[in-house]
Amino acid sequence: QAKVAVYGAAGQPVTLRLYNTLGALLLTQEVKAAPDGEPISLPLPTASGLYVLQVNAGGQTASTRLVK
Repeated sequence: QAKVAVYGAAGQPVTLRLYNTLGALLLTQEVKAAPDGEPISLPLPTASGLYVLQVNAGGQTASTRLVK
């Protein structure tokens, strides 16, 4: 499980998408961003490896890599 903090989007819908290194979508989670960047729990696959997390909020998109 990973914890993701989203700042500047309090109360807005946030879409989290997790991809593997081949670009396959593994997980989509839609939540409302909490005030003050309170972390959002994101379940991770059981397999170790590199994943790409894409966060969409307020019309903006950010991506980062996660290593498990």
